Amino acid sequence: KQGKGRVMRIAIEEMHEGIELEGIVRSIKPYGAFIDVGSSTDGLLHISHMLPMHREHVGNNLVVTASEGEKVLVEIISVDLEQRRFALREVEVREVVVPKA
Repeated sequence: KQGKGRVMRIAIEEMHEGIELEGIVRSIKPYGAFIDVGSSTDGLLHISHMLPMHREHVGNNLVVTASEGEKVLVEIISVDLEQRRFALREVEVREVVVPKA
């Protein structure tokens, strides 16, 4: 899906487990969110792989609290080239400490 506002930064063929990418939440589903990481298709961020700040318990159910358009940092956890899809997990933004010279 070459959608509006999509900037190609990585081809699905270049993806592999462990790559961290900044993405944008494109759509919310009951089971998670689809994230635009700059590929031809959005990746699935399953609710079980979201940080606690983007999900909450309502009764016995987990509910997505992330918002469309929100930026998230994700890691690729699987790539299916045949189906042209990939799965993600959300990672915390780490503060980069630059040593003083």
